[in-house]
Amino acid sequence: MIGIFLLFSQERGYIQTERGVEVMVQVWGEVRNPGIYYLPLGSTPLELISAAGGPTRYAKLSKVVLIRGEGKERKIVVDIDGYLKGKDMELPVLRGGDIIIVPANVWYIFSRIAILAGQVAAVVGAIYLIREW
Repeated sequence: MIGIFLLFSQERGYIQTERGVEVMVQVWGEVRNPGIYYLPLGSTPLELISAAGGPTRYAKLSKVVLIRGEGKERKIVVDIDGYLKGKDMELPVLRGGDIIIVPANVWYIFSRIAILAGQVAAVVGAIYLIREW
């Protein structure tokens, strides 16, 4: 019976491996190795982020988004930062086909603005030097 269930569930993101039943989930955004992962049943978004190499320094772990497509798409905001700091809460269990998005924090935006400002300053400086020459 389990084999029949898995056969029909494979396209829903569940597979049978030598380690048991695993869920196919995706992680995108501010993690070191975004992509598709197969994790054991019962895994949480924290375990998925860890499997993806952990968060980058620009990750905003207090606003991680879990997208779950159950008929109609649902978005759930998960506070992994609060969980890690001991907040009394449980992390959701991942289901086959779930997508986790780790957004960027404010420092990422500032770093991008600083890079852009430096590039604009270099172009303006070059134009000034050419005009003065």
